[in-house]
Order: sequence, then structure tokens, then C-alpha cells
Amino acid sequence: MKSLPVLVESFFNNNDVIINSIDGLSGANPERGVFSYRINSINKSYILKNCTQKREFDIYTQHASFFKNNNINIPEIYFFCEEDGENWIIIEHIPHPFPKNRWKADTEQIFQLYKLHSKSLNSDIKINDPYQFIWDEELTERVQYLLPIELNATISHIKEQSQVIFTQFCIISGDSNPTNWGVRDNGILVSFDFERIGYGNPAIDLAITMPGFGSEDGSLEYEIAKKYISYWRNNTITFPFSVDQLTKQIKMAKVWSALDYLANNYKTMNQQNLASFLQQLMNRLKVHS
Repeated sequence: MKSLPVLVESFFNNNDVIINSIDGLSGANPERGVFSYRINSINKSYILKNCTQKREFDIYTQHASFFKNNNINIPEIYFFCEEDGENWIIIEHIPHPFPKNRWKADTEQIFQLYKLHSKSLNSDIKINDPYQFIWDEELTERVQYLLPIELNATISHIKEQSQVIFTQFCIISGDSNPTNWGVRDNGILVSFDFERIGYGNPAIDLAITMPGFGSEDGSLEYEIAKKYISYWRNNTITFPFSVDQLTKQIKMAKVWSALDYLANNYKTMNQQNLASFLQQLMNRLKVHS
């Protein structure tokens, strides 16, 4: 980074923060204008991010109290500003990655998502310009172009069966993959990255928590669904799906999220990663055929 935005630099100067180094973060997406940095001082590190999506900026600047009041853990916001048409936030640096041995049906992670989903139902929180979770003809055409023609019927069948996962039941994170979680020094699990927050079916969030393409026998999807629904039993709101129904939805949501990722990223993936992704996806689609 050549220089900090003027207002960001003023924040650090006014708080007597002496910057030792600035590191670019791997989770950023420069091709889409998304930049994230870790600002390192003597005693503390900060995350500086330009929010290309106003909805993410709003989470930290307008809706932080909703998350705090409901014990839904997100990074603390220290400063925000608009400069030269860009929205910047300075938020808490979460020092530890989400351990890989917790990437499958983690109880705390599922409970955090349950709180986001359930608490949003009777609240006045409103996501402006929410991300749209859809499976349209453009998505179908893109993935059919990339995949063998014999899978066209399978893709069309899954699309027909999956419409329930696009029901706008509650607020969902939209990108709850394991790398978008971290752990504080005190062991508390924290979620971040809300560029895709919007309204949808909880199955989408639950599916995206799974690394790879989920389990071949559906056991992981079932375990996630069972844990998730157990939290609803003490809620005055009735969750509309059974464990078996939610398990099926998680499977379909995982396929959709993989197809959606492929359609939006295949042009920027290197050939080796693209080939590997396509092979894994084809193997998973054959299970559904």
C-alpha cells in the first residue's frame, strides 16, 4: 500500500498509534477492488479494509449493536470513513485462524449461525441492498459450458429441486466458509467478511461451513442439520424443516454454492486449480445423477 487514506492516517495519528508495518491480506480480491491490510503497531494490530459493498460497511457502522446485543461475535469496529468514493473500516484483528480440526460441524460455529438466523427474525435490522441468492439461467448456462454435456440433465434436476434454499427465511451471512472465522486470544470464535450478507435459507450458511464438497455419504450434512435444529427446540419460533429436510437442503446448497463459485471465478483461476475443482465437482454431481 503506497499510502493510507488521509482520514485513516489521521485516526492513527490522533490515537498515538505508531505503525511499524502494513501487510496485505490473502483474503482480499484486488481484481474486484477489494483491499484488506493488517496494520501493525508496537502493541496492537488492526485490520483496514475498503468495503466495496455498502452492505458490509453497514454491518459495522449501523448494525454492530444488533450483533453485540445478541452475542453474535464479529470484529469490533474502531473507525470508519468515506474518502474519495470508498468506504473504509478499521476493525479488530482476530489473531488466530479457525483451527482445521474444527472445520466439520463445529458446535460453536453452528450456534453462532443459529443466533444470527433466529435473532434476525423478530428484530428491526434491515440489510440495504442485500446479496441476492439465486440460481438463474445465466448461472446454468455458464456451468453447462464448463462441464460435460452428460451432466446437463443432472444440473437441471438439482436446480428444480433446490428452489427451497432460496426462500428468504432470515438474514444469512452468505459466506460462512471456514476461512472467514477466527479465534480471539480468549478462545472466542468470531466471524467476519459480510460482502454477501442477505436474506435466505439457513441451509446456505450451513453448507458453506463445510470444506470441500461435503461428505460423500451425507453424514456430515446430517450432523450439521441435527445440531442446528437442536437449538431451535427452545425457541418460540418453530423452525419449518425437519432434520432430514434440512440435510437434503444443505446438500443442494453445497452444490449450488460450488456452481456459483465456479461461474463467478473460473476466469481468474489458474488451470491446475480449475481442473482440480472441475473434477471434484463432476464427481459430486455424479452422486446426484
